[in-house]
Amino acid sequence: MGLGIQFSQAVKINQFPFATSDEKNLNKLLDKYGRSHKLYYLSKKFVLQTIEDVKPNLIICEGKSSFDRLKNILQAEPVEYNENTYVLYHNNYLAIGYKRHLSFIKDKEELKEKIMMYYKKIAAPKMV
Repeated sequence: MGLGIQFSQAVKINQFPFATSDEKNLNKLLDKYGRSHKLYYLSKKFVLQTIEDVKPNLIICEGKSSFDRLKNILQAEPVEYNENTYVLYHNNYLAIGYKRHLSFIKDKEELKEKIMMYYKKIAAPKMV
């Protein structure tokens, strides 16, 4: 995308630090463990630890629920919350989320535009 971003300056996160083959299997897993608060607590801990370890300028939230979860964890208000993309600033980083369906990004062009617009405007000048 021409941002000149290094791997250590960005991270992609999901709501849960594990994967299933589809949403149906995720719901089965969550139901099996009673959608316990422990899973959500561990998820929160994993997300915060990832951010602390990586110290990113840019966080890509994989899906709307991932963005909403991060927004709630950080108690941050989005600067943009559109149909397909979501943006917030917190401390020294920018978080952008996107709507997806069956693991496919709903509007790739809009996501690309948001990353280019916000990251170039805010985070890129901080790079040395």
